[in-house]
Amino acid sequence: MTVDHCSIESYHSLGATEDTQMALVLETVRQARHPSGRDIARLAGIERSSATARLNKLEKDGLIAKMGVKVDPFTKKTVNWYGII
Repeated sequence: MTVDHCSIESYHSLGATEDTQMALVLETVRQARHPSGRDIARLAGIERSSATARLNKLEKDGLIAKMGVKVDPFTKKTVNWYGII
């Protein structure tokens, strides 16, 4: 197996991971009550940065939207929460 072959294989496996995470994030938004990005990352079991990227894509695709704001119980900051459109 060459380095090039490994790189191509890794590239394609990232697509599957992204798709899986996208489905997890969408399902989490669907099931959770007023989930923030932090809530979604925790509930889906993915990194916060990954959750943010997936939320941005789902929002851009018109599947979810920021529906309101709430105070995060951990950070005490005002955050957006998401819902299915």
